[in-house]
Amino acid sequence: MRDPEAAQLLTDPRQVEVLKPFLQREISVPEAARELKVKANSLLYQVRKMERLNLITFTRMRGRQKLYQSTADAYFVPFDLSTADTFQGFLDAQYLAKLDRFTYSYSQSMLRLMGVPVGIGIKRDPVNGVAYSFLSKDGESSLSPEILAPEGPAILTLWTRLFLDPEDAKELQQDLAGLYARYKQRQGKTPYLIHLDLTPERS
Repeated sequence: MRDPEAAQLLTDPRQVEVLKPFLQREISVPEAARELKVKANSLLYQVRKMERLNLITFTRMRGRQKLYQSTADAYFVPFDLSTADTFQGFLDAQYLAKLDRFTYSYSQSMLRLMGVPVGIGIKRDPVNGVAYSFLSKDGESSLSPEILAPEGPAILTLWTRLFLDPEDAKELQQDLAGLYARYKQRQGKTPYLIHLDLTPERS
C-alpha cells in the first residue's frame, strides 16, 4: 500500500474499525452498520471513502442492496507511511484503542456489582509501590472476594510485576498461550475481552 491516505486509515486503530466488516466477505452497508453499531448513513460516507481509496469494492446486488468487499484479503503498509513515528508509538495507539473498550466494559461490570464507588483506597504495595481499590457505600472493596465467587461476574484485571528466572518466565509464557488456546476452542454466546501481556521490564 503506497497511497498515504489509505495507509493512514489502515494503521489508525479507530479508522480501520470501519473496514473490518468488509474483510474477506461480501456485506451490505446496513449489515455492516449493525455490526459496528452505527447509523447506515454515517457508514455510507466511510464506504465511499474506502471505495475511493481502493480498499473496498462493489461486488454485486442482492435484491435492492449493494454488497461490498475488501479489495484484498490482507494489506501491507510500509512503516514510513503508518500513523506512528516509532514502533512503540504504533503499539501505544493500538493498545489505547483497545484499552478504552476494556475499561468501559470492566467499569460497567463493577458498577453493577458494587454500585458507584464513594472513594478510593490507597495502600502500599511491596511490588508495585501503590495499590488502589474502589470502595462502595457499604465499605466493600473492588478487590472483594465477591468477584471470584461462583455467582460473581467473570471479570479480572491485574497489572503487576513478577520477579522470575528466565526459565520460569518462559514457562509462564507457554502456560498463558496454552490457556488462551484451550478457551479459544469454546463457542459460547457472550463475548469477553481478554488481554495477555508478558515482557521483561526495560528501563
